[in-house]
Amino acid sequence: MKIKEVIEKTKLTDRAIRLYIENGLVHPRFTENYNGRKNIDFTEDDLKTLQNIATLRKADFSIAEIKSITEGSQNCKSVLEEFIRSKSDKIENDTKIVEALSPLLGVEEPDISIICEKLNSVILYNDVPAEDIRTPIIEKIERIFFLSVAAVSLVYTII
Repeated sequence: MKIKEVIEKTKLTDRAIRLYIENGLVHPRFTENYNGRKNIDFTEDDLKTLQNIATLRKADFSIAEIKSITEGSQNCKSVLEEFIRSKSDKIENDTKIVEALSPLLGVEEPDISIICEKLNSVILYNDVPAEDIRTPIIEKIERIFFLSVAAVSLVYTII
């Protein structure tokens, strides 16, 4: 079965399927055509695996967690325990946030300081999301490129 057919049957994107292949979650067969281009051939088992992966991703399992689950039943239970604990903690935290903010719906027009005052009482130990802290890869590449150009220019000037 070709990737287009798999996309239609699973409702996954080409990019998602290739990501799951790259991460070793599914192992389709690769063949080369007469032009040297690689074709991906999926079996019915691969299709079922992709459907299972999609189900787990929709439930918010990470790719690493799915990989651990698929590697063996001994890992499965510990992954599930950690997943359930993490979800329970998130539910508890989200419930506190909702309870803190709900009374503000009765206020005519709350502003950011009132909202934050209510939130600060319940999110003392929450971290800023990782994506707010990490430098995007494009910025890293740009920085390396410009430093490289500057280094080459400096060397050229010296010579």
